[in-house]
Amino acid sequence: MSLCNRDLAVIRRSPDTDSNQLVHRSLCPRGNMAVQETPVSRRLKSVRHVIIVCSGKGGVGKSSVSVQLALSLHASSPTARVGILDVDLTGPSIPRMLGLDGHGVHQSSDGWVPVYADALADGEPRLACMSVGFLLKNKGDSVVWRGPKKTAMIRQFLSDVRWGELDYLVVDTPPGSVLSDMRG
Repeated sequence: MSLCNRDLAVIRRSPDTDSNQLVHRSLCPRGNMAVQETPVSRRLKSVRHVIIVCSGKGGVGKSSVSVQLALSLHASSPTARVGILDVDLTGPSIPRMLGLDGHGVHQSSDGWVPVYADALADGEPRLACMSVGFLLKNKGDSVVWRGPKKTAMIRQFLSDVRWGELDYLVVDTPPGSVLSDMRG
């Protein structure tokens, strides 16, 4: 199975109008061409919808939009399974916004296990979170990687996190990320 059958929703902030715009794109580069299966595509097979929140610059509220979107999707249905992936290496704020500071990530034989924001709620947890912030020693630390190192870390998060079945995966990206950085 390839990602060609999937669409990608991207929320883009327009600097001219200071408003958010939803852009819908196919993950397949041209029509229905087959795409070679990769570790990322294998891991994302169980994710129905991927939503990437990105902007050409920092400080525009990508993390706030990502958290609010994930919480809204989670609340939209009693069975909706939502993941939020914080790959904003320069300032991972999603754990703090979800009240998950101090939680650690566990490694399983099938990859990293996300932290569940609703783990104490009745029923099965449905709001999974993974962030580079869980891997840092101090919550004020950041990772200042650029280019190939940043892309490799994002790819590792996409391929190594054990999400399970998800209806939505919201991806909070670093400042300056563009859609071409997310393919792979």
